[in-house]
Amino acid sequence: MIRCIAVDDEPLALELIKKHCTKIPSVQLEQVFLSVIDAINYLQNEPADLIFLDINMPEIDGLNAAELIPASTQIVYVTAYEKYALKSYDLNATDYLLKPVSFERFYKAVQKCQEKIQSKASVNLIEGLAAEALDKTILLRGDKKIFQIPVREIDYIEGLKDYAKVFFNGNQRIIIRESLKKILAQLEDAGFIRVHRSYIIPMHKISSMEGNMIQVGQYQIPANKTQRDLILKKFKQRGILGDRSQ
Repeated sequence: MIRCIAVDDEPLALELIKKHCTKIPSVQLEQVFLSVIDAINYLQNEPADLIFLDINMPEIDGLNAAELIPASTQIVYVTAYEKYALKSYDLNATDYLLKPVSFERFYKAVQKCQEKIQSKASVNLIEGLAAEALDKTILLRGDKKIFQIPVREIDYIEGLKDYAKVFFNGNQRIIIRESLKKILAQLEDAGFIRVHRSYIIPMHKISSMEGNMIQVGQYQIPANKTQRDLILKKFKQRGILGDRSQ
């Protein structure tokens, strides 16, 4: 269920939003407001998934109000003016609707909101499972010993034909007789990814990316284009601040 509120200084506009909401079983319109300030005060105590917001309002316009609305609340602007559309997307609005809003167009905006909610839930689930896997240890045989290494301490793994070098805890390493394919099978759930035919890295230790090089702690690791694009996709799912490429 998508919990939403609507804000407009025109009662007729609010009535249309109410009408559209009643046709969508997955939407619960909690409150409507003629005042932006009243809506913002409401959101401080009653979280909502979505706000339908007019732009030209008497107290504070909808664009400036975006900074006062909780980040967890998606914004769909409903306005009579096309000129603010670009600015609205700079503010990360989910959608921009022009009055009078048809039900078809309104429904598409709700679908966009639902997709964002589901995507965030999926990311949170995956990250939660990865965090749990990171707290485990892995048994590695090398240098005539058996090592029990916390998965969280592994920096990266380099493949050398039938062998692999496991770098961990900043400056330690061991050589084991194992393929990268079998190693990755044990570490994939913890967010490890093969970025090159010779390298496996943990996603959570990536500090920066430039071209085909990935910074993992103190190490620079090469990545092929396909895997680099996959990492960027995963980062975008989590939300990259300042990114306008979507």
